[in-house]
Amino acid sequence: MTKKNEITPFEEESVFGTLIRELDDNQKGSINAIKAIKMLNPSYLVSEYTKFFLDSLKQAFASEGGASKAMIKHRAKNMFGEEWAGNCIQHLVSISDYDGTKLFDEHLTILVESHQKRKMIEDLIQLNKKAPNQTLAQSKIEIGQIIDTSSDGSLVASDLGADCDEMLEGRANFVDSGSTKLNQALGGGFQGGQMIVLASRPAMGKTSFSTQLMTNRQIGGHKTLMFTMEMQSKKVLSRMVSQRTRKPLEFIKNIATASNIEKMDFRNDCNLISEDNLSLIYDKASQTIEEIASEVRSKIRQAEVEGSSKPSLIIIDYLGLITTKESVEYVALSYLSREIKKIAMGCSIPILVLAQLNRKLEERALGSQKPKLSDLRGSGAIEQDSDIIMFVHREAVYDENIDRNQPHEALIVMAKNRVGATGDVSYTFLPESGVWL
Repeated sequence: MTKKNEITPFEEESVFGTLIRELDDNQKGSINAIKAIKMLNPSYLVSEYTKFFLDSLKQAFASEGGASKAMIKHRAKNMFGEEWAGNCIQHLVSISDYDGTKLFDEHLTILVESHQKRKMIEDLIQLNKKAPNQTLAQSKIEIGQIIDTSSDGSLVASDLGADCDEMLEGRANFVDSGSTKLNQALGGGFQGGQMIVLASRPAMGKTSFSTQLMTNRQIGGHKTLMFTMEMQSKKVLSRMVSQRTRKPLEFIKNIATASNIEKMDFRNDCNLISEDNLSLIYDKASQTIEEIASEVRSKIRQAEVEGSSKPSLIIIDYLGLITTKESVEYVALSYLSREIKKIAMGCSIPILVLAQLNRKLEERALGSQKPKLSDLRGSGAIEQDSDIIMFVHREAVYDENIDRNQPHEALIVMAKNRVGATGDVSYTFLPESGVWL
């Protein structure tokens, strides 16, 4: 049991309280449980009861069986007796009152780092005892070794080795962006854990480009989750039908007045998009980042339970409309940017988030309105957190000599790419249907 006068860290209770609540909700293979099993060892913890709980989870997953309170109690009774088992379950129940889901990743990281710090201090104390019998050079070498190994460097090296093998064998984990041109520009596509920003001024085409990606991904058999606070799901569906069939958006808007044959065709077009359940649209007007994170993880767990395909791309339309408690725009956008990056990293899924640009770019001279990183609105954290930043630019919007109602050039300006080249990707934009070719 926990030693007398030894306080169990708040983060430890938060993490394991969350895991116990998930057991109560029958989430036996939850993403959080898998993270804890991979990142933690019982030696990292203070409480003997949480150590036992973690060990039981590891045993359950290793044997591909489901963990449950009954299983944990039975195992505790067999190993330590009735009284200890009762105390263990009582402790676990008491900490399950705290729901630390929103801060799970942060608290899990703190537990790992706290263990690393304790280990480093212990090793340095032992080194201090040997110091009188060592030269200064020998002590410096050992201090360097302690620092290198305190962060579980061997685990990191193993992960990097696996990544290297994937790259050498052509197995890099690219995610189809939904555009062959964009995939080529990115060297293969998006990658898990990336935060990708797609920004422009209003009515430039960022939403139509994102729905084009979703439409193309669906044709390719890839699942996409879209969170939109900008428009209703039926309007997104209309755009996707228009892009898939190249029927004018105006025609689809007025489908109620069309002929019966045209209505039947429209129904069939809608079925093509909805029947395979590969494009999931959440159109709640007011959504928090915590709600978005919860829904993403829920869909991943559901896919794991059902054995179906997981969502491989998340689209958020758009950053400025996500609800927060912060009243200052800079603070709100900085917070949202960090949280979106955490979701992408934690779920190993790329997230494409739409954003606005400052209107000052419209004041620049004709021919110089092509966006730059300095045009990003609100917060430098967006630029810092993002792996890729793309801008939508159509010169026809500004140049009166170009007929914007006819097909014309549209650019995706790759302004930042943490893992590759930058530059422009050229498309032909069809205004009637919102198609990007």
